[in-house]
Amino acid sequence: LTGAKLTDAKLTGADLTRAKLTDAKLTGADLTRADLTCADLSGADLSGAKLTYADLTGVDLTGADLTRADLNIWRASPFVYEALAASFAAQMALKKTRIEWRQNH
Repeated sequence: LTGAKLTDAKLTGADLTRAKLTDAKLTGADLTRADLTCADLSGADLSGAKLTYADLTGVDLTGADLTRADLNIWRASPFVYEALAASFAAQMALKKTRIEWRQNH
């Protein structure tokens, strides 16, 4: 699925465990309750995607665009939270906006 065009795709509850979605276009995709365990989403465009209760354990989000994505995620590894924070920080740096990231345990 590398480079796949999945704009506005309905992937609710999909099992995408270990999926190779490098550079995929998932703009506006509905990934509610999707299992993305160990998926490679590096460079993917997830802007406006819905990731409500998705499992992001072990996901690679290096360079992913998460602009306006719904990130009410169910479960993720600590480094995923770091990757999300880095992604937001990079986006906010372009806009010279300050953000704070809190991880609840």
